[in-house]
Amino acid sequence: MEFTNYGLYDLINRSGPLWLMQADLSNATMVWVTLSRANLSEADLMDANLFEVDLAGVKYTRTTKWHRLFIPAKAGAILVP
Repeated sequence: MEFTNYGLYDLINRSGPLWLMQADLSNATMVWVTLSRANLSEADLMDANLFEVDLAGVKYTRTTKWHRLFIPAKAGAILVP
């Protein structure tokens, strides 16, 4: 699932937890975004700009793709089976 810039902006500004399972966010710029409680299971965030993103309580799986230097647990994300 890929998003346009407008589509992603619209989605992250809605209330409630985000369901971004299997989303392709590999080139997304999400500076100062609150993703707390989002579900990022199997999402691709390899080259996403996550500067100052709130990931507290975000759920992810082993197949979620992060930048190789990014440690999701240090940002408050939770690994789920």
